[in-house]
Amino acid sequence: ATATSVEGEGMLLMQAKKLNWTLEEQIQVLTYMNPDVIIIEGHKKANYPKVLLLRDENDQNLIEQLSNIKYIVTKDDSNEVVIKEIVNKLIR
Repeated sequence: ATATSVEGEGMLLMQAKKLNWTLEEQIQVLTYMNPDVIIIEGHKKANYPKVLLLRDENDQNLIEQLSNIKYIVTKDDSNEVVIKEIVNKLIR
């Protein structure tokens, strides 16, 4: 694995390259920074609390297939507002 970081004006940008990252490794890296919320895309079948984004009616079956769904957001929702509300609820 290789890693780089750049810091300036209070912002830290990190980039790491490794052939495969497990979900647990991703969470471990992010947890080190003590975030209020961790959002990771691409692991919908993992049994972590999740926000389910439904793109269209074909995604409706995911509601029964997936576990630990905390919120459902649809394409019709004002996604920016809804996601801000979800994050605010999660960090309380």
